[in-house]
Order: sequence, then C-alpha cells, then structure tokens
Amino acid sequence: MGRKILNIELSADKRRLLENFFSLLVLQGANYILPLITLPYLVRVLGPEKFGLIAFAQAFIQYFNILTDYGFSLSATREVSIHRDNKEKLSEIFSSVMIIKFALLILSFMIMTIIVFSFEKFKKDWLVYYLTFGVTIGQVLFPVWFFQGMERMKYITIIEFSIRIFFIVLIFCFIHNVSDFWKVPLLRSLGYILGGLLSIWIVFKEFKINFAFKINIDYFKRSNILFFSQASTTLFNEIVTLLGGFFFNYMLLGYYKIAENLFVAIRNLFGICFRTMYPYFSKNINEFEKSKKKVFISVLFLSFFVSIISIISSRKVIFILFNFNNDIIIKIFITLAIALFFSGNNIMFFTMWFLILRLDKIFFKIVTVGGILNIILILSFTFIFKFGILSLSSSILGTEMFLTFMYIVVFLKKSKVYQITNG
Repeated sequence: MGRKILNIELSADKRRLLENFFSLLVLQGANYILPLITLPYLVRVLGPEKFGLIAFAQAFIQYFNILTDYGFSLSATREVSIHRDNKEKLSEIFSSVMIIKFALLILSFMIMTIIVFSFEKFKKDWLVYYLTFGVTIGQVLFPVWFFQGMERMKYITIIEFSIRIFFIVLIFCFIHNVSDFWKVPLLRSLGYILGGLLSIWIVFKEFKINFAFKINIDYFKRSNILFFSQASTTLFNEIVTLLGGFFFNYMLLGYYKIAENLFVAIRNLFGICFRTMYPYFSKNINEFEKSKKKVFISVLFLSFFVSIISIISSRKVIFILFNFNNDIIIKIFITLAIALFFSGNNIMFFTMWFLILRLDKIFFKIVTVGGILNIILILSFTFIFKFGILSLSSSILGTEMFLTFMYIVVFLKKSKVYQITNG
C-alpha cells in the first residue's frame, strides 16, 4: 500500500516536472520568435549606434537587477520548494524576501543617481538610464523565485509572454525613426512593471499568501554567498558590454550586440532544462545522484549539436534576420557559437550540481575567478593583441572554457569522495 502511494506521489512529481518543462518550452519559444520580430526591426530603425547605446544602458542597469535580486532567485527558490506545503512559512518567506528586495531597490536608485550625474558619459544620456531602471522595478515586483519554488512555471510563462507581446505591440506603434530611441527603454520598463503587478496579484489570489511587515534576516544571510556568486556571473556577462562601450564607439558595440543577442537567444535553450530540473532535483537529491551521469551525457551531446549548427548557419541566419552581411558580425558570432558548447554544459549541469549539493562557496570562488579572468582577457585582447571588437567575444570563449575546466576538476574530486563515503 505504501509503495503504491509512493508510486502515485512520484508520478505526480514527474507530471509536474513535465508540465513545467512544456511551460518553459512555450516561454522559450516566445523568447526565440518574438525577439526575431522586434530585434531586426529595432536594428534597422535605430541603427547600430543607438542600438549600442540602449544595450550599454541595459548592461549598466543589470548590476542593479542583481543587487535587488541578492541571490534570492536561487536561495528563496530552494526555501519555497522545501516549505511549499506550509502556508505560514511561505508567507514568512515571501514577506521577508519582498521587503528586503524593496530596500535594495531604494539603495540601487540612489547609487545609480550618483553614478549617472558624476560621469559625463552617463550624464549626457541620463534619461535613457532612468527609463531603463524601470526594468529593475518590474523585476523586484515579479517573484519568479516563488513560482519556481512552487513548481508552477505556467504563471511565469503567462506573465513573461504577456510582457513580450505588450512590448512588441508598443514598439511597432511608437518606434518609427532614430529619434524615438528613448521610447524603447520606456516601453520595456512599462511591460516589466505591469507584469510584476500582475504576478503579485496572482500570489495573493491563487496561493493565499498573507503579507506581514516582518523580516526574518536569516533569508538575507543565506543569500550572501549566492549573491556574490551571481554578482560575479553578471560581472562576467555584462562587463563585456560595459567595457565595449568605454573602449569602442557605440557603432562597433552595436555590431557586437547584434551577434551577442543571437548568441544569448540560443544559449537560453539551456536555461529551459536548468529552470525545470533545479527545483525538482533540489527536493529529490538522491534521484539526482542516480541520474547525474545520464544528465551529463545528454547535456554534452546537446551542447555540441547546438554549437555546430550555430557555426554552420551563422552567415545565413544573420543576413535573414538583420539584413547584414558584415564580416565583423559574422566573426563575433562564430566565436560566441564555439562558446555555446562550454556555456551549455556550465548552465545545464555544473551550476545545478553545485547548487543542489549546496557547494555555494566553491561555486562562488570559481565564478569570481572567472569574472576576473574575463576582464583580464578583454584588456589583454584589446591592448596587447589588438583584437579590436573581437576582444569581447574572445574573452567570453576563454572564460567559458576556464569555467568548464574548473567545474570538471571539482566535480571529479567531489564525486570520488562521495563514492568512497557511500561505499
């Protein structure tokens, strides 16, 4: 009888896992198809220079997204997943995390204001940065971590899909020439804020969460290491665009961002598997240990396949999407396509493995060194080897390779210890 109940329970878990996978698959499909509508249009209407400016502002604001998240996308997801059947505990988690995030939002706004009006490069385009900051407000409002922990990905899918549709409609309604460039961050921010407000309404209505103006500081402390890990990851990802904006003009940065946007769209494929499997395996660690070899091999082949296809089809895809037959863009994208192989393994398997086994400190150290290495590589390729704008994509490839190597070393070492201690 107990075995039968266990089977039904496991079956229900796996059905939820499958439902979450398809929900994220729909969302990822939207992430592919919808940018293919807006991105080429924006590149053609705004031109590479203004497109580069908007990308630079987004990279700058991304640091405040990470500060306001403070690692809760991982730590709070884990807490919600563990206590999902305890309404009182869920209310405590939700209230504490949201209060902390709003405090960090105020701090972020103050820091941004000081930076923008302290440097001429930022001051001359101050409106773009303030309008872009609306995305940070929207992301604070949108508790993705809560829906992930509850394994209710359909809500994330519905809200994020609605945000993208809203943004697309407004883009074609209001963006018609290069002078409309400032409206792009405004419209994107409006979409995120409305999506965030909708998500808060769903949390209270569907999950019956009782908000209390009380903070359990332990949730803040538990996110410290994960925050610094994510901050390092963002440093690794966004410093490329920031340094590109300082070392090169916005035209060349625009070329890079065209290739990088395509790279990110493809890399997001791997995010489906991570976002789907992470909450499930966090709750079922033993099952992860049993299936990790199969997961790793599957990830290895998928990453290789995606990388090869991206390299082969690079020139044709970029021409079809953006009407560019530019050798600089092609070379940048091919370099990034090679990095896809390493990035796929890093996102889908190694990050999940570290977090599930709570190896947060080791993960933080590796990612921090990777972020530092990324900056060193950009500076070296730019000034010593004079790679030009290719320095940016080359640094990403080099850093992804380093991260993969370090993850494998730690993985083999820890796996050997686990096998010895478990006989």
